Amino acid sequence: APSESVMQMMLARGVTSPINVVPTGIYAEKFTRGSGKNLRKELGVPLEAFVIGHLGRLAPEKNLEFVAQSVAQFLKRNPDAHFLVGGKGPSEESLQQILHQSGVGDRLHLAGILKGKDLIDAYHAMNVFVFASQSETQGLVLTEAMAAGVPVIAVDAPGVREVVRDGINGRLLTEQNIEDFVGAIEWLKKQPADKLKKIKSSCQETAEHFSMKNSTEKALKMYFS
Repeated sequence: APSESVMQMMLARGVTSPINVVPTGIYAEKFTRGSGKNLRKELGVPLEAFVIGHLGRLAPEKNLEFVAQSVAQFLKRNPDAHFLVGGKGPSEESLQQILHQSGVGDRLHLAGILKGKDLIDAYHAMNVFVFASQSETQGLVLTEAMAAGVPVIAVDAPGVREVVRDGINGRLLTEQNIEDFVGAIEWLKKQPADKLKKIKSSCQETAEHFSMKNSTEKALKMYFS
């Protein structure tokens, strides 16, 4: 199983075969080096801005309306904040609509589908990664963001709770509530430099736990133990 949450679902559905948790690994070291400044310049994001980010398929199952409503509220309260979104999908229009109706559409930056160096640079352009999907088997984008040293604000869900540790490498909210989500972003923005450095270090430690090397070792151990 790719996560503890999936293993528990399998057990609840009556699977009796032995189950081992082996996450899909990421090449964590690949995400440690990137140029957020370059991507910010390319997209017209001020270099001094506080950037909230999200990457992935822009689809209803990703709960993006809630994310957009929360980010819009944060942007209204923080004139120095911007929203960077990478990906494509059917929810793109509603996401744009929510931010424009809130009067902050000029601070939404749609980067489209990102690959290779551009993808890595996008993570490094962010101050925080936001996520509210309730349908993940494993939060790969969360571990990628953390490998780049980016803290995550997320709503508790399968595949997410295995990655995000509340107050350690980001914030994990028990309920889907806009005010709580906005408050969590505010909490991160207000962290002093020494505390933020510790959070970023914890992010990279988490990413290393989900590295390709560790996942491969777990898979081999399962077959040869």
